[in-house]
Amino acid sequence: MSLEPCETKNAVNIVDCRKRTDERALEKEEEDYFNEEAMKKTLLLLILRTMELENKNSKEKAQVAYERRKQLAKLRLKAGKVADEKLGSQLDVLAPLKY
Repeated sequence: MSLEPCETKNAVNIVDCRKRTDERALEKEEEDYFNEEAMKKTLLLLILRTMELENKNSKEKAQVAYERRKQLAKLRLKAGKVADEKLGSQLDVLAPLKY
């Protein structure tokens, strides 16, 4: 008689053990899924941030190039005015010459 309860307990323990193993496997699978999803989201965010920085850098470079061209145009205009003021009559003599 004492063997029956023991066997029953062992059978219940085996079922419980299997159930716990299955639950842990399911939990691990869910954890892996959410970890994978989290990594995908993080990777996408990093890609988007990189694209934003590249776009920002491109805009900044374009702005710097625009400012340089603008400054160069002002300097050319100023140099032309100064040349006209200082060398006015001499430039009139040189104008017909072709280089």
